[in-house]
Amino acid sequence: MWLVAPPVGNWLPIATTDARGYVWADYVCEPAITEIEVNEPDAGMGQREPSNAAKPQTTTNATPARCSREDNIRNVRHAGGLDVHDLPSPESQVIATLNDGAAITIVPTPVGYDDGSTWLPISYPTEGYLMAGRNGVVSNIVYCTRFYD
Repeated sequence: MWLVAPPVGNWLPIATTDARGYVWADYVCEPAITEIEVNEPDAGMGQREPSNAAKPQTTTNATPARCSREDNIRNVRHAGGLDVHDLPSPESQVIATLNDGAAITIVPTPVGYDDGSTWLPISYPTEGYLMAGRNGVVSNIVYCTRFYD
């Protein structure tokens, strides 16, 4: 099984080759899940503390979440995860942090920013903007490699 997002209380969001869901953490052996680390935001990368003052939780080397076979479903591919912003700008408010491997639904209308960053609007798991890459090269978002029906 793979941990596909930060814990929700004592519930672990997981995926297996056959299913997605939540498991009560007390029933999971530590080696069976990807370890969760809490990272400080990096002010030099345009990331800021989320408004609720909670530290973003990210997974490292996460296995991509399984995706439906619909168009515009992708996975985040960025060590430490990616911040979701309310506007396509590194100075805008961070409204969520998605883990490396998280499944997202993109709105395929990239937006450029004057620092060379490329932003994509997303509609799932929340609405906002992800920095997809730089200078027209999308490097932080990848096509899904694991699917469920």
